[in-house]
Amino acid sequence: MKTRLLPNFRHWQLTVFTLLVYTVSYVGKAQNFSPVTAGAGTVVAGEYFTLVLKPDGSIWSAGNNFSGGLGRANNFNTAIPNPIPGPVITPPTAALGTTWAQVVAGGATASALRSDGTLWQWGLALGAGTTSPTAYVPTQVALPAGTQPGSTWIGISTSGFHSLALCSDGSLWAWGWNAFGQLGNGQQIDARQLQRVQVPNLGSRWVAAWAGPRHSLGLRNDGSLWAWGSNSCGALGIPVTGGPLYAVIQPVLVPTPVGATPNTQWITATPGESHSLAIRSDGTMWAWGNGYNRMPTASQIVNPHNSTWQQVSTHNVQTLGVGSDNAIWSWGWFNDRGILGTGNTADIYPMQQEATHGQWLQVSVGSEHSVAISTSGEIWATGAYYASGTQNLNFGQFGDGSTTGSLVFKRTNSSVLGTATKSAKALQVSPNPASGYVQLHGLRPHTSLALYRIGGSLVRSYQANGTPIQTIDIQGLTPGLYLLQIKATGESIRAVRLMIE
Repeated sequence: MKTRLLPNFRHWQLTVFTLLVYTVSYVGKAQNFSPVTAGAGTVVAGEYFTLVLKPDGSIWSAGNNFSGGLGRANNFNTAIPNPIPGPVITPPTAALGTTWAQVVAGGATASALRSDGTLWQWGLALGAGTTSPTAYVPTQVALPAGTQPGSTWIGISTSGFHSLALCSDGSLWAWGWNAFGQLGNGQQIDARQLQRVQVPNLGSRWVAAWAGPRHSLGLRNDGSLWAWGSNSCGALGIPVTGGPLYAVIQPVLVPTPVGATPNTQWITATPGESHSLAIRSDGTMWAWGNGYNRMPTASQIVNPHNSTWQQVSTHNVQTLGVGSDNAIWSWGWFNDRGILGTGNTADIYPMQQEATHGQWLQVSVGSEHSVAISTSGEIWATGAYYASGTQNLNFGQFGDGSTTGSLVFKRTNSSVLGTATKSAKALQVSPNPASGYVQLHGLRPHTSLALYRIGGSLVRSYQANGTPIQTIDIQGLTPGLYLLQIKATGESIRAVRLMIE
């Protein structure tokens, strides 16, 4: 029998609040970690709300603002829907000339980086030294003692229960709920102050991390993947051992799957409730834990179109992945709200292509809805569906002016949110992974490029005048993960990750 292992506390809280205060129904969120500046034109789903980072560096929000997840004052601390998108407040203390560069959401919490590498939070359970339990005004998270002078924040991930933040010196920091050791600091005590994630002396650095409901995943610059927190059902990729509640309180190495292509590395991952999924540099996807024979042994997730995988997003027990053919595939349990976008509320396994068979760039799974960006740069959403005669807890998170959900992806009609960057879609980088030279297609004239190590140091720069750059030389560079930053007149700074072999 299927059971939800992690109760949806926010759902219960909102239901009670709505029943007590409102007698009229209003009838008509995961995340992937990415480095600073890589997020322009991205959309993320939280719990009952949606955030969109536009190419101009502004963040717009729609949905529920009971705990401040929208980052603006509209209906703060009420259950009134906010179906009309509005901009997240620019912090009064933010440096002049900076813009938002990355945004993530989890539960009723949101976090974002600005272009100067400062980190900000708003919503529920802020932590990180703050005193207020909720706030709609973004609050800055300072660099902790122990980071190298001149460091900045370069990445953020949050589950809504705990958060992970990556510093440019290669250190990883965590705060929040820690019952299962998901902070990775060798303890099982909740923490409001930043805790350094502990690792053996490996001589490598953290380059990415992902916070899940009960466990965390982290990537190091040697391509190794590490896991910590609850190992229930083998979610960490190792045999089910550990302390109380299957707690593994320090990072452990995720083994390379049997059958993985030689000389490939992990490049991205996402933790679910009791399982994990990750993609390797050859575009193969692997999964382990609950839903995959309840075993720590990784199984390959084969794309039905025989495509490679570009991105995957999972929440508790629902997963959506984007293939290199730009198709979204979905699978999982508890699809009663239509979060999988398959046109019905049935559980889906094996995977199915979403019902519209659209062309997609990016997808994000929230608590009760999923959002995606199409290859034409439009915002679409599915889920938050409530059958006739049931209490409607749709708070307008689609941003289309209504509180009506859907069992399939539908385009949000808002002209404000539907402006994801199309120029980012046009850029093609090949091969990736690469060695020697990289071919670029889709760049405009007068576009400059800068290649950074994930830690933040500049490696090479490339300048163009009247002719777009088509090839860059990467000969002699150390193998690993890099960030290729693109600057074009009239566009926000954007970036892509490049794996050098």
